[in-house]
Amino acid sequence: DLGHYLTAIARGHRPVAGFDRLDERTRAFEAMALGLRRIDGVHRAAFTAEFGADPIDRFADGLAQTRDLVEVTADRLRLTRTGRLFASEASLAFLPA
Repeated sequence: DLGHYLTAIARGHRPVAGFDRLDERTRAFEAMALGLRRIDGVHRAAFTAEFGADPIDRFADGLAQTRDLVEVTADRLRLTRTGRLFASEASLAFLPA
């Protein structure tokens, strides 16, 4: 409701209706799926710091399925030119089993 939202803002409150707690596997998937949509892609060291494993190791099967869609470099993973056209399909390869 817009009125409640504006009132909460005016009172200095955060107008949050609810939230979901994601498990670690889902958070890792979200990090990959959203990170790959960025031009810079997923920074491997940042992913490793947050999730305790290099995304190359964590998502070896998904990377094998997306070899033409995801480029792997020494410091990041990012979508290839073709991968940008199929970003949603590429992301599906990283869904938790």
